[in-house]
Amino acid sequence: MTCTLHITAALRAGITYLRHSYCTRPFKVANIREDRAALQLPLVIMSASPGMLDGDVYHWKIEVEAGAHLLLQTQSYQRLFTMQQGAHQRIDVEVASGAALHYLPHPTVPQAAAVFEGHTHIHLQENAHLLWSEIITCGRKLNGEVFAFTRFHSTTEVRWKNKLVLRENTWLEPQRWSLPGMGQLETYTHQASLFCFDEQLDMNALADALHEMFAMEERIATGVSRTAHHGLMLRFLGQGGEQLQTMIARAAALVAGMREGVNILK
Repeated sequence: MTCTLHITAALRAGITYLRHSYCTRPFKVANIREDRAALQLPLVIMSASPGMLDGDVYHWKIEVEAGAHLLLQTQSYQRLFTMQQGAHQRIDVEVASGAALHYLPHPTVPQAAAVFEGHTHIHLQENAHLLWSEIITCGRKLNGEVFAFTRFHSTTEVRWKNKLVLRENTWLEPQRWSLPGMGQLETYTHQASLFCFDEQLDMNALADALHEMFAMEERIATGVSRTAHHGLMLRFLGQGGEQLQTMIARAAALVAGMREGVNILK
């Protein structure tokens, strides 16, 4: 089944609103803003499907117009079911000048024999702000499904004014590479990444603050890297989806605090 989602957020009188929304089954977009005077627009992408099935093709297009601020959330974990041919997902994102987009979705769970191919293309304009995360689990761990999927391949490209500034390529194929082996995930079963781009933030200070925040955390491994053009990438290895969701949320809160001139570590 081919499924389409198209969202456009725009700015009117200083408040972000949903200028355009179109989706086909199984998607639905819910506006969860409680305070009508709030400047940011929080949306939840809901789905009537329990997850991606064999042959599913998802195509999302997300546009944030100049000056607008969109907070995009998901409803629940994204399950990838047992497949023969596989499922495909493409996400195209445009963040205009002075706009901001936060997308911190729930973890993805590739079940036994799942085959997934996903490609995300993000275009940023001048002074755009981006927080974008991805959490990948080993499968239904509590059911004994640990790296029982066939293939998970996800790429994310970020371009600033059409210049490629980051490319993330996650290719997991347990029958081809031993993921618990040396140099791979070793003792960890889950992984997460968070991209942050912001021309106004001091990325060196942010990297130091992230190191300080997670230095004493147990049962996770953390890495922070600078990217080209005012970007930073944070990676976690851990043992559970909720554990990594919490880490991502804490990192996002730190970024939000620094944008407002507040260091939440003090």
